[in-house]
Amino acid sequence: MKDMKLSKTKLNFKGKPPVVFAFFGKQGSGKDTSAQYLADAVKDEMNKGYDKLYHFKGKGFVNEMRLTDKSNPNGIIVSFAGALKEEVYSLYDKMCIQSNLDYSMEDLGKILMDEYGISKEQAATTVSLIFAMPKGLKKEDFLINQSKPKGYREILQYWGTQVRRKQKNSYWIEKLGQRIEELDAKYKKEKERLIFVISDARFINELNYCADVLQAYMMYLDIPDDVRMKRLKKRDGFEPKKNVKNHVSETELVLWADQNEGKFIRLSNRYKTAELISKFQLEELDTNYMRNILSKKEIERRKAAIQENLEYSSVAGYSLFLEFVRNYLY
Repeated sequence: MKDMKLSKTKLNFKGKPPVVFAFFGKQGSGKDTSAQYLADAVKDEMNKGYDKLYHFKGKGFVNEMRLTDKSNPNGIIVSFAGALKEEVYSLYDKMCIQSNLDYSMEDLGKILMDEYGISKEQAATTVSLIFAMPKGLKKEDFLINQSKPKGYREILQYWGTQVRRKQKNSYWIEKLGQRIEELDAKYKKEKERLIFVISDARFINELNYCADVLQAYMMYLDIPDDVRMKRLKKRDGFEPKKNVKNHVSETELVLWADQNEGKFIRLSNRYKTAELISKFQLEELDTNYMRNILSKKEIERRKAAIQENLEYSSVAGYSLFLEFVRNYLY
């Protein structure tokens, strides 16, 4: 019931409310990459003079983690996980410092229980997951760097879902709402509007919040599992464990999409198109004509390049978003 009440609560914006886009999809579907493609497409359209339609006067898109007092954005990429990553890094940093002071695992668990009001079991699991991660990680490893260390997703999923969402199901929603209000008030100039791109909606209440409260353009990155796994392995050096793949944060978004057809735009066609084009390119390389003009080594090199481009290309590229911006927003 708390989430139903929250979903009807309007945020307080001075002047025109921001334009919001929300991406959702399983890990490795290209949410962050697609958010940046969208940002680039909007920026290029504004540079052509379309900004008068939006009253945008800023200088490009900025990730919330890179904002400074000197930033002058017309768009900001935000995420539900932004606050989560900051909390988990704070936990990691605190645990590492205190472990160097010869605190036992049990002592560290008691500290977490007292500070965060969590159970003994939650504290013990949190400490265990933190110390399963590599030592010496820096803040940018949690907040900015694309390649993630081992154990990163496990601790984010556990702390975000089994701890904070158990305490309050709308915890991360409220954090994001506050963040958007604060950023809108800080960076929006008079008679202007900001664009917010949310790159990681996952849970049903988060998706409802984006669609109903923020009135966001919902973008579903529906990517084949084998493609996502190859991307994750290339990016992180390993595939996620089974419990990570089947985590509720990976399954609820599919359920929401099944129940809310028509509320979102499904972005999977570009991969299918790329797959078809790649098939034709590969078949062409096997023709007698190509064999006569190219060496065997060159043909194999081109085949490998075509396959790699297919496997790791973003599902929703710049050209798709340029078309979307022109067709939907003006």
